[in-house]
Amino acid sequence: MTKGLEVMYKFPFFVILVMAAFGGSANEKQQKSDFSVFSPSDMSVVNTHSPAFVFSIGDVFSLGDVLTPQEACDGNTPVASHKTTLTVLETGDATSEEEVFAHHKVMFSRQMDIPLGCQYKANFEDLTLEEHVGYAWYFRDEETGERSPLNRIIYAQQHLGGNVNPFECKENHVREGSFLSKNQRGEWQQNTLDAANESAAVLYDEGHDDDMSAMLKDQHFVIYQKLNAPLIQGENYQVNLSLKTLEPGAGFQLNVLAFNDDFSGIDPNAHTAVIGLTGTLPDTHHWLRVPLEAWTAFDHFESIAIAVVPIDDEKPPVVLLDRMCVSRTDQSPCDNTNDDGTTNDIVDFTAPDAQGPIETEFEYLLGAVEALYPDHDTSTINWYHDGIGDTPLGCASVDNEKDSQEELDLLAEYETEDAQFDDDATRIDDAIADVLAQTRDLFTAPFSQITPISNDSKKCSPSDWLARDPEKPFSGRDIVYIHGLQMAALKGNVTLPATFQEKWPTDPLAFYQDGVFHDEATSNYWNLHIKQALGFDPNTPVGRPSNSYLVVTYSANQRLDIGIHAVLSQIKDAMGGVNDGVVQSEVAYQGSRCFGDSGIVVVTHSTGGLVASAMFGLAEKSHSDPAVNNFYGDVRFITEKIDAQVGINAAYGGSDVAEFALGLLSDISLSPLLTTALEDHIDFINPAGLVNLNIWYNSILVDLVPSNASTKWRPWMESTIPTLTLVSAIAGKTAESGPLGMIQGLTKGFDDAVLFPTSQANNVVKRPRFEVTNRKLLKDKSMGKKKRNRIIADTKKASGAGYRNYVMSPTLGVTGMLQHQSVKALVDLPNQNVANHHTVLQTTGDHLDTVNDVFRNGANYGYAKFHDRNNEESSIVFNSALYSQGLLHPDFGGLTREWVRKKTWGFYLPRLWFLNGQWWKPRIIWHYHEQIKWKRHYHLLKDHESKMGIDYMYDYVLRD
Repeated sequence: MTKGLEVMYKFPFFVILVMAAFGGSANEKQQKSDFSVFSPSDMSVVNTHSPAFVFSIGDVFSLGDVLTPQEACDGNTPVASHKTTLTVLETGDATSEEEVFAHHKVMFSRQMDIPLGCQYKANFEDLTLEEHVGYAWYFRDEETGERSPLNRIIYAQQHLGGNVNPFECKENHVREGSFLSKNQRGEWQQNTLDAANESAAVLYDEGHDDDMSAMLKDQHFVIYQKLNAPLIQGENYQVNLSLKTLEPGAGFQLNVLAFNDDFSGIDPNAHTAVIGLTGTLPDTHHWLRVPLEAWTAFDHFESIAIAVVPIDDEKPPVVLLDRMCVSRTDQSPCDNTNDDGTTNDIVDFTAPDAQGPIETEFEYLLGAVEALYPDHDTSTINWYHDGIGDTPLGCASVDNEKDSQEELDLLAEYETEDAQFDDDATRIDDAIADVLAQTRDLFTAPFSQITPISNDSKKCSPSDWLARDPEKPFSGRDIVYIHGLQMAALKGNVTLPATFQEKWPTDPLAFYQDGVFHDEATSNYWNLHIKQALGFDPNTPVGRPSNSYLVVTYSANQRLDIGIHAVLSQIKDAMGGVNDGVVQSEVAYQGSRCFGDSGIVVVTHSTGGLVASAMFGLAEKSHSDPAVNNFYGDVRFITEKIDAQVGINAAYGGSDVAEFALGLLSDISLSPLLTTALEDHIDFINPAGLVNLNIWYNSILVDLVPSNASTKWRPWMESTIPTLTLVSAIAGKTAESGPLGMIQGLTKGFDDAVLFPTSQANNVVKRPRFEVTNRKLLKDKSMGKKKRNRIIADTKKASGAGYRNYVMSPTLGVTGMLQHQSVKALVDLPNQNVANHHTVLQTTGDHLDTVNDVFRNGANYGYAKFHDRNNEESSIVFNSALYSQGLLHPDFGGLTREWVRKKTWGFYLPRLWFLNGQWWKPRIIWHYHEQIKWKRHYHLLKDHESKMGIDYMYDYVLRD
């Protein structure tokens, strides 16, 4: 056997006879029936410089002749053989078989003995094909003088398959897609965005397969045109174009838009839509064919624009564009994804002669949801749930990225921490049940000083009612602020000397302006919130707030029924002209006008929400229920002036953390791990023997135990006063490990470090669940690893195999991520709230991000040490009547925007194009090939990057 030749022949199980469809030359004879070519076949691409050649001479043994032919071809039985020569020729510019043989540039030739009738395979170590050069090979039977068909091949290490005309464009909607017209009145216009000018597009004397192209040479440079046929709503389109970097920059992205009317910029709006935005494109010295993903037009569009988006504005490239094609396609945006969210074209290689792969993680705005989904009422989120699994939201998520070991280890760490608390949770539940059995009944306060509240004010008159101003928060209504749990008051029981020991109603001055509870509720609780909401800083008062307001207080060391009495009394006094604590707006009270004459909005936080909702229901029953009337009197005159409650992270359903704290303070034996976590969270402990347990048993912690809040207080919360709520979950600081992360592990689901979102919404289901499919797509890949895995850990804590927790909607993640592809079925229906409690928006904030910690980390929620983006707000409006009843301004229904966040892997690769009408002249056309590593869609409120959740409540609630 010839040195360097490896030969293998065997019986073929499948025989592929490849025949060439061209005639023989004058110099060579051929007998096609005696030759079989298996590989490489005619007009094929090989991915190695030394391919294996597989062929046969003579009739290949039939499958029926099993024993004798197989033994023969395996070499166990002597068989006849012929001397055969294999030859490889360079084809050059030949356009026919005759020209190949006339050119006769032999690149390689080798003679060997070939067993007749056997499939023969040969490799040659000394054969080295050049990449992207055309070759043809054949073999000749030297004993008969006959030769095989000529087989044309080309070597490309990596390539895109398919002999596709890269410039084919059926029914192109673009005028002058090749930029061949030099007419300055041409079809393409340009706009520099930073100047109010228009002119014809700048043309350049070089093109992709022609001699003209358009040049984009500035980071604000856009070209656009009116299409020769409009894009039709509901139809699918694909954009293909060619580009080349004339002068390199720092990389760029290509943004293609559709629009109507006059061009107004590249930001999507009512008239402008993003067709597609590529990942980072490399500087390329040769022409590159770039396809965009298929896109469905959500409206009719008459024009198109193309913009180059530099990665670095200081280093913009100069880019040539050519061969622009916009055509209808049978593909949809979902065709490149499988049912599990993975794409069909995932590969793992680096292209030769390319700066790749280039990985880009980026986001872009698609536009207003009401425009993107014109056939649906997008002012609420009910349409998300239509047909669950077949929603109109489409294929919002794709995921081809494997979890790193670091991520898997981090997730395992969370789950290990969480599992350590199971025994503690059971022990606390049992012990707290015994504690609650020792507490007093409602409305049986041991203080004889509790007396009914009377309507004895004569000063104020509704005739001096102040006209409302829709330019102000809540249209200028007066505001009552009710704080949450004052930890300082609880902590005061274990300090020496004890503090916050004053009680209502025996020590009323402690609850009014300059009192200890009032000072705590303002300087350490509401002041920064008021500064943000009303444009007035109570800490350094200059001018007046937009609205008059009153901060009311109660003691955490007393039960809720007494706290309600204290709050009602303070509101009643303000309404009666006792303005202690009332901070007046620029419209001062004159004549007989008093607080509340223009209506009242009660803004609550945390425990304050439980106080307010229970107060509303009790007040409306105070004339008919004897126990309530004996305790409070008929107090309907107070709540009749209240138009609404705005509940911010409110504790309508109580708090598991309050239950755990009560357990800790009641000397229930807990694990050291949980004890440390709780002590860190509430910032104090109960030294043994210092505080009588009755102190805790008579505190508001008892009312915050979820079982107490739901069974004893929830029945009192139904009233005619509407409550609009803001809920939060997965706070920045609690996404980290450590004591706060442990607390979140104990609560077994989403929370804001203190409350479940369902408690904040007054939902009767504590941890709503859905049956999951497509688990991988539940992972929010746009988050940092800690936050991402904290979300997954919380989602996974639902009971039952295949179940997951959700926040307010199973199709909307806490970060606004659309997750309908993961919903197989609902276990618990959303929006099962107590009557007249309505959710408005959700945030990624923690429990204090809306009060004294507002804007502590800019527009990001959470502590500054938490470096992940944490600024999301999403609409969770279920009840459309909020708009028609004037509770929520209709503009809020149009605020939701759809964002895309994705990571791509970009290559540019060669595709061999065999020019039609020629014998064989392969040409290399470079194509940009962009793979989606992951993609997610988000529904977020407009300006969520700069606003806080409370901003939307003040901007859109009760704006008459």
